[in-house]
Amino acid sequence: GHNVMLCGALALAGWAPVGAWLAERVDVPSFRQAEEFKRAAALEPVAAALDFLNRLATASPPIRVRLPVSIALDEYRLSIVDARLGPSGAAAATRLQLDDGKMGVALADRARDLCAAGRRCVVRLIGYWRGTVDDVGHLDVRRIDGLVPDAAAAAVEVESR
Repeated sequence: GHNVMLCGALALAGWAPVGAWLAERVDVPSFRQAEEFKRAAALEPVAAALDFLNRLATASPPIRVRLPVSIALDEYRLSIVDARLGPSGAAAATRLQLDDGKMGVALADRARDLCAAGRRCVVRLIGYWRGTVDDVGHLDVRRIDGLVPDAAAAAVEVESR
């Protein structure tokens, strides 16, 4: 077993730079993403937040937003049955229609991976706000940016240009 040990040590030494390089490659985009969005409007009062978003809907060129969204999965965790703007998930919160047609992986599949416990969780969605119809906000989702790290600080964010 002596040779195997030596081999393992050599392999580790040989791979160390690659590992460091990989870690660096992985870290760079996450830093960039953190810088990509800036707080633009509070979620409360809701009317003001929706007003702000609806003005963005007509912006040219379009501006990406990052929003905290409370989503609920069905009992089999196959599809999203309810989505609300903001972290509370309260029935009074603005209902959202999420269009994930432009995402590579279905939003429900990504959400199922993130929402480990229970049927409702709060995720950050990146995409384009398409306006409000009959009190339902329409979000063209391009990316899911993990769980909301701090519900208290949740806000409407826009990409920084």
